[in-house]
Amino acid sequence: MTKPRFFEFPKSKFSKKERELIAILCEVGEVIHKIWDKQYDSKAGRANFYPSGVSKKQIVEAAKKDKDILAPYTLVKKDKGKLVAVSYRDEYKKEIDQICVLLDKAADVADSRGMRKFFLQTRKAFDKGDFNTALRVYLGNIDLQFDILVGPTETYNDKLFGKKKAFEYILSVYNPEESKYVEQMERVMQNISILKPKRSVAEKIDAKKVRVRVDDAIMYAGPNASLHPSSTNLPNEPEMVAKYGTKISVYRNAMHDKFEKKIKPHVSRFVDIGLTDSELEEGYFRLIMLHEITEGVVKFSDMQKRLEQYFDAVREFNAFILGVKSASYHVLQGLIDTKQYHSILFGLMLYGIDVGARYQNDSSLIEYARGFSVLLSFALERGSIEIVDKKIKVDPVMLSSDIDVMSSVMLQLSEEGSVSDAETLFNEYADFSVFEKLEKV
Repeated sequence: MTKPRFFEFPKSKFSKKERELIAILCEVGEVIHKIWDKQYDSKAGRANFYPSGVSKKQIVEAAKKDKDILAPYTLVKKDKGKLVAVSYRDEYKKEIDQICVLLDKAADVADSRGMRKFFLQTRKAFDKGDFNTALRVYLGNIDLQFDILVGPTETYNDKLFGKKKAFEYILSVYNPEESKYVEQMERVMQNISILKPKRSVAEKIDAKKVRVRVDDAIMYAGPNASLHPSSTNLPNEPEMVAKYGTKISVYRNAMHDKFEKKIKPHVSRFVDIGLTDSELEEGYFRLIMLHEITEGVVKFSDMQKRLEQYFDAVREFNAFILGVKSASYHVLQGLIDTKQYHSILFGLMLYGIDVGARYQNDSSLIEYARGFSVLLSFALERGSIEIVDKKIKVDPVMLSSDIDVMSSVMLQLSEEGSVSDAETLFNEYADFSVFEKLEKV
């Protein structure tokens, strides 16, 4: 099992009281990681949301009698031969009580009214086991100095139904200068019509409800320790986005660290990219922002119900593809030039190749790998990429055209597709062996 991940940060810039607060919040992360250790069986490579030896059909039948069986904040257990739902608040009582004590301490140490209110509201929600409210508190923190994403939020690790949420944690500090650039990018995207499809949340959402902040990460715990996200956007549920808006957080130092250690090594697997490392990193940064803003608003109210276990794979892949398609409009708006657009295309390919290299050791990446295996197989079939001596040769112009085609497919699937439609697409193109055709790094 992985340990929490800590990032270097300039401690000298913080007061003694702020350093004390950071230490307390790191303790919160340690406790969250203990819950994740209980939720995930590293030997089996799966989460423990449901008892072993129980079929999907049995769980569905039990859920007809007890809706909490498939609620996001419960575990399913066997009790005298029956399947029963146990709330996270009860199952992890010891750890949640510890988190409440630590959040009280954080509120006592915090030197601003806003931070104190933030910690106390989060503590109150945790004490009640009301994790939806805890998420709403997080969504409301846009410009406070520190931010904590804490609690069960993502469903990637529920491979059966995509409903159960895993405990995760991100502690970060606000970077106001970087946030200005991202806000400019977000304003341009608000005026792009393809990011406001009919029936989507984006069609009606007030632009003021799409909030972006750039932070420097201090600590990742739970699945984030291995997933190493460069960014997040929440909430995932379209109904909550329509009501509360979407919050996009980008972790600039974590993104740089990930690019250097995980993304850049894959450059050697390509033929003649023609871009410098700094140009590629900037393209990667833009790619992540395009993905997060797109995923944050292009949501459909019945999407999760229609797509069931394919929901996460479709929403992530759609956000990448549609986000990159929207980048061509950034060229027209003068925000980027053609070379910078090509850096986004190569950022997309590098991201996909990295996911393909790591998904077997990290179950959180499987849904991402599913989407990128579709992209690679589709592009190979149409000739926009070739594999030459185990290296990838990319034709950026042809790849851009293929992304336009694939974005239409994914948008239609997101808007009105069924689970059988998704299954057909992934059965045809989601060939994981495509990753094995490439040179090892």
